[in-house]
Order: sequence, then structure tokens, then C-alpha cells
Amino acid sequence: MADPTGGAAGNWATPAGDGTADVPSKMSNSDLYDRIAHNLFSINVVWALMTGFLVMFMQAGFAMVETGLCRAKNSANMVSMNLLIYLLDA
Repeated sequence: MADPTGGAAGNWATPAGDGTADVPSKMSNSDLYDRIAHNLFSINVVWALMTGFLVMFMQAGFAMVETGLCRAKNSANMVSMNLLIYLLDA
């Protein structure tokens, strides 16, 4: 294995200078492992960011639903309460 401890996870996998970087059959096992590890790390980061954004939009949606279910005179209070709860939970 190229990185048995996982200490180099997330490091940029530099392409080979001889032009074999894009052909998996011509790559060494070490280079192939580096590429796969880099892709897995990138996918995990993108997935974590996407789910974080979804949670933030869900909180805004809950605030809108709760505001829509209260009387008009209390709507500003409901929005501010939901915003305060969101900021204090973060």
C-alpha cells in the first residue's frame, strides 16, 4: 500500500510527467492508489458540505412553516426566535 497510515489523505495527487497519468492501465499501483484516495477524500468533503447546506436551508424552511402557522402580528417574533435558536445551536 502506498499510504498504510492514512497520513497523506487529502494531499494533492500530482500527475505523472510522462503522460501516463490519465491511463489507469499504465499507472503504477502507488499512483493509482493516490488518485483513488484523493477522489474519495474529495467526494467526502463535497458530501459533508452539501449536507451542511441542506441542514441550513431546512432550518429556514422550518422557520417559514412556523411563521405561516402563527398569526400575522406574531410573525416577526417567530422569525426572530427561529433565527436566535439557529444562531445559538451553531
